Amino acid sequence: MNLFTYGSLMLPDVFHAVTGARKPSREARLFDHARFRLAGETYPAIIPLKGNCTDGKVYIGLNQDDIARLDAFEGEMYERVGKVIHRTDCPPECAQVYILKDAYRHYLTDQPWDFDVFRTRDQKAFMSSFQGFVRSNGM
Repeated sequence: MNLFTYGSLMLPDVFHAVTGARKPSREARLFDHARFRLAGETYPAIIPLKGNCTDGKVYIGLNQDDIARLDAFEGEMYERVGKVIHRTDCPPECAQVYILKDAYRHYLTDQPWDFDVFRTRDQKAFMSSFQGFVRSNGM
């Protein structure tokens, strides 16, 4: 199974901390979806939004254990669904994507989420904040 990521999981260290796995990844794009900051958080969510696109990373060859850990990490706010993604090195393909559930849309801000800002300013605090989750879930 392949997984398209668009936020903190684009960082291999975060992906590895959550899954315990190192998987190959490639740059990818998801059309007709937009990425926004969540109120009070350093990580984003995406929602379907015609005419927009979200750049991210697709991890290749995930197994059921990887997906179970990712489902627990993403929690109740997100729904994992299949979407068509695009990479520059191959034809469009299907990948799983975590999309914000409608019931949680009130947490979205109108501010786009910036990966470079997250990586340089927020990554260290984010990694510290979810270490308890990783330990309590046997990761």
